[in-house]
Amino acid sequence: MPLKKSLQANANIKLALVLEKEKNYAGAIKLLNKATLQDPANPQAWNRLMITYRKTRPAKEQIKLIKSAISFYKKAIENLHRNYVKTHKNKAQNTRELAKILGLLETNGLPKAENENINRWQTRLHLLQQRLKAKSEKEKIAATKKRIKAKKKIVKKPMANTKSKSMTG
Repeated sequence: MPLKKSLQANANIKLALVLEKEKNYAGAIKLLNKATLQDPANPQAWNRLMITYRKTRPAKEQIKLIKSAISFYKKAIENLHRNYVKTHKNKAQNTRELAKILGLLETNGLPKAENENINRWQTRLHLLQQRLKAKSEKEKIAATKKRIKAKKKIVKKPMANTKSKSMTG
């Protein structure tokens, strides 16, 4: 990642924080989106964007963002690893055998990456999906109860009318 783009991304993140404090969430989201495009390997940009989405967007949009963040971030980290290997061929070749023996490489030859950010985002994604699922189930139960209640009212009305007719007649 060129330094200039990384610096621009950091500047956009700082401006977005100011806008977020002023509750200008639309402006903050715009700047954070720009920062993620400038430097997709910047976890702070993704984290702030997710936080701002949590404050302003429905769960389905948050889920979509988290999935995108995970995908773009993984690709960006992979590209950083590839660029490092290209730039430091001797170091990479000298340590490759040891890394293979220690099981530190993926099948594609890149380092295995237990990434804290990705793990946290996957957890957030899972919790959001569970919350959305629970909300959906609660809404279904509430709708079913409402239908049952409505049916009971319909059933009671004719019975009430027949009693009053038989008593008067």
